[in-house]
Amino acid sequence: MSHSLTTKSTLVEIWNQCRSVLTEELLCRGVFLYILIKKIGQAKAVLISSILFAVLHWLNAGVWGNMIQMMVVFSFTFAMGLLLAYAYARTFSLWIPFAIHFGWNLTQNFIFPDTATGNHIFIVAAPAPIVTVSYLAFFTMLLLPKMAVLVIDYLIVKSMRWKN
Repeated sequence: MSHSLTTKSTLVEIWNQCRSVLTEELLCRGVFLYILIKKIGQAKAVLISSILFAVLHWLNAGVWGNMIQMMVVFSFTFAMGLLLAYAYARTFSLWIPFAIHFGWNLTQNFIFPDTATGNHIFIVAAPAPIVTVSYLAFFTMLLLPKMAVLVIDYLIVKSMRWKN
């Protein structure tokens, strides 16, 4: 656990996560997806906005130029984009996609970050070991649980009754 964590630094980090998620949600779902749904229909709009969401994360993640990392980031953020776009398309409200996205980012970037930089609740105690396992093992251990969370979120959103 981080020893430099204070109430102020915690609130600042929560605000930073909230601000970045709000920006992405307003741009990708609040404007872009909304306009696309009105112009080309829900299914195509969800797909296109998810592609945009994934491509934007190439820039955020700093993976531009590394094709393997670009494919990993694209596949995961595209799946997250589908979930968030679907939640918006079902409700025409930003609350559900915002809540899913904020919870994810807060967990990934603040509670369990993969770096020791900045103030986080948990910090990396030692450098990450060099990966010596196959990509299948890496996918199974690291990305499969993340994909499972997306599937579970999707099933929850799909099963809820929404008032339109």
